[in-house]
Amino acid sequence: MMGFLSWLFGSNRGKGKGRSQACTTESRPIPSPRRPVREEINIDGNCQTKIFTYLGVVFKGIKTGDEFYVDVVDHDVELHSRSTGTTIDTVEWGTTAVSYNGRVFGSLGSGLDYLKEVVAAGFRLRLKVKKVGMYSAGIPELAAMTIDTRALREWWDQQSKTSALIPINEANLLAAVDERREANRLRTISGRAGIEVTDESLMATLYPTRERWLGGDWPKRSAYFSPTFEVLPTREGSQAKPHILIRNGKTGLYEVSARNAKAYRTISENIDRPCKGRIACDYYDEGTDGVRIILVFESSVGGAEGTAELFHQASGEADEGGGLGDGTPGSPT
Repeated sequence: MMGFLSWLFGSNRGKGKGRSQACTTESRPIPSPRRPVREEINIDGNCQTKIFTYLGVVFKGIKTGDEFYVDVVDHDVELHSRSTGTTIDTVEWGTTAVSYNGRVFGSLGSGLDYLKEVVAAGFRLRLKVKKVGMYSAGIPELAAMTIDTRALREWWDQQSKTSALIPINEANLLAAVDERREANRLRTISGRAGIEVTDESLMATLYPTRERWLGGDWPKRSAYFSPTFEVLPTREGSQAKPHILIRNGKTGLYEVSARNAKAYRTISENIDRPCKGRIACDYYDEGTDGVRIILVFESSVGGAEGTAELFHQASGEADEGGGLGDGTPGSPT
């Protein structure tokens, strides 16, 4: 950060380009497709975002730990440092200027750089700020105090698309962030796995090694398959949970042990449901020879109680014989 501010105000930064500077700025309004009825919004919270301060004299008398309010500038400006003669353009930096008692003193850090759009759209807000220390002689270290910046960004993403007022409810907004992130994650998985995955999908992912691969030659190309499952017998007297063999037709591919806790539970609880399988090679397209087995069970067929009962029945039947070779499960991976 020291290097950043040295660069920011150092003599090697380009000087102003003839446009307005600091306190005598030439307004350059930000276009807003909708201008709702002016509303005062409260975004106070405990999430700290750094403010880049270049003019410290306006904060004379404010002590470390003090909290106060600043104004968000609704247009772009050039912030000029009188001490170095350098200029920062809020357009070039993609940030928002802030002022205190009518004097522009700095700009907002990443996470709040769009607030000029909020104010330009007709919303009134005052930004709560805390002095957390001194950056250097005469220059205070300041932080904006807001709700979670992810929630605030989500609010503006929603609000900018409508003239209706969107309530600022941090919990609800964060839930919306999580829902969108999960939807994006599922889309990514669907694209890479080649199988549609939804939030209701029952999915298990396994990571076989060459040593534990049972399907012949090590796969070099991704392929779909229709998995079936066989519960393998345990040694007599063993208290261990039985391994589950994943088959493609008559060919065994991989044994799953209870040590693969999440995948084992998903398979054992849904073993009678229709299932789609994918042998995925080089999942991240990084040129590796890694392989994943992706199993997606249909969630709309059957129920957990029925599948669990079937698993227990299969486990009991397996104790009487069957399985691969001598019936001894392979070592888990």
